[in-house]
Amino acid sequence: MSKRNSTLVICFLMFCSSLAFAGGDNDKKNIVKWNVAELLLPRTITLGYERVLQDNMSLNTNVCFINYSADLSANTFGSGSSSASASVTIFGVTPELRFYPSGKAPHGFYVGPYLTYKSLLYSASATDDQGQKASGSISFNAIGGGAVIGYQFIFGDVFVLDLNSGFGYYNIKSSDLVLTFPDNTNQTYPTGIKLVGVTPILGISLGAAF
Repeated sequence: MSKRNSTLVICFLMFCSSLAFAGGDNDKKNIVKWNVAELLLPRTITLGYERVLQDNMSLNTNVCFINYSADLSANTFGSGSSSASASVTIFGVTPELRFYPSGKAPHGFYVGPYLTYKSLLYSASATDDQGQKASGSISFNAIGGGAVIGYQFIFGDVFVLDLNSGFGYYNIKSSDLVLTFPDNTNQTYPTGIKLVGVTPILGISLGAAF
């Protein structure tokens, strides 16, 4: 784990400690979480909030944000380019209804069917030697659903470790490709990209109950 990621984990745990002890009572109905499994992916943050609805049921919601940007090789878009850059931004939300057979939510074994929505925006631009700039962008939207099984540990009535895995189905569609030329005119190109499939799910989250 990098020094930056280690610092983020320590700060998050300190925040969880202050939040949890501020709760006071032992009847914890709320949990805030951070999926640390995604520390392997740069500039990726997934935060979760779980609220107990009944003794055997809770609603868990995850929100993720990913942002990558890079300066590309000057000749990426041709020998006349003096500079070029690209960026990818992803936002997603995943509501999950959890069932705890033990009736001791939010602690113990659970089964969680979920729905998910994610949007991705890819954009790139290049500037030539005369300062003329051209850019392009395309977006993708994904909807899907699936289920996970997992076990949530609560240590000292405060600290939370949530482990789960499962599978999900996704359906991805693209928007039209939009190009903007140096004279500020736009050209739209239909893409018609459609992808469907199944993906594995892995979650390792740290958090606090309050």
